[in-house]
Amino acid sequence: MTASVPTPLRRLAAAAVLAALSSGCSWLTSWAIGTDNSAPPAELVSIANPISIQRVWDVSIGDGAGKAFVRLQPAFDGDALYAAARDGDVAAIDAATGNKRWTRDTDLAISGGVGAGAGIVVVGSSKGEIVALRQADGAVAWKAQVSSEVLAPPRIGEGIVLVRVADGRFFAFDAASGRQLWNYAASVPLLSLRGASAPLIGQGIAIAGLDNGRLLLLDLKSGRPVFERTLAPPRGKTEMDRLVDVDAEPRIAGSVLYIAPFHGAVTAIDLSNGSTLWNRD
Repeated sequence: MTASVPTPLRRLAAAAVLAALSSGCSWLTSWAIGTDNSAPPAELVSIANPISIQRVWDVSIGDGAGKAFVRLQPAFDGDALYAAARDGDVAAIDAATGNKRWTRDTDLAISGGVGAGAGIVVVGSSKGEIVALRQADGAVAWKAQVSSEVLAPPRIGEGIVLVRVADGRFFAFDAASGRQLWNYAASVPLLSLRGASAPLIGQGIAIAGLDNGRLLLLDLKSGRPVFERTLAPPRGKTEMDRLVDVDAEPRIAGSVLYIAPFHGAVTAIDLSNGSTLWNRD
């Protein structure tokens, strides 16, 4: 049996709510949202030693990305620069003069690229289509299909094309023939940033940062994991707070790997033994 609220009290409560709404709900906003206590951005400082930059040449590829969120980047190999556009165009550009050597329309919605090396140029699409073009003339060398959208540039090294896709898988193809050699499935969290870092290839190993904040090393010939460790454990109460994607591309200098997860620390790792040299928030 529930108690009924007298009509005068109901009217009084309704009047109080209307008064709060008409006054801007400052108390309600403060209670529901809280006070912004985030750290202010750092102040901009003057650059003490500016470097003058001279434009040598510029060239346009395609019609832009439109409303699509893609991070296409050019690749340099030999004496040429290779670039792709969202609308499917891929071009080879003379690095010295900026003159286009060739342009190829792949008829793809390109979302991942460009990878260059071993005589080919490789791009991936939003539908998981992989196309390899010959560096010499832009002719199609081979095509392949992967399991989902390609958001990172394919990487080429040691005769292998390595493609990372949005569902966490890595696909390895023979660079000459396009034959699939292996694929490896890494775990993906329920919520992650849109994007993926391209893997690094060297000395028979593929190095990649994952969406779950872990560092993964794969054997390049077999696809078997040889090393895995957590870089940034998820923390926080909400899924947004717990995002730890490694979307920034790792870098190697000497025998040290530098890697930076989202919501994590920049970390330097000694590749000879896997130990952490230092990390900085």
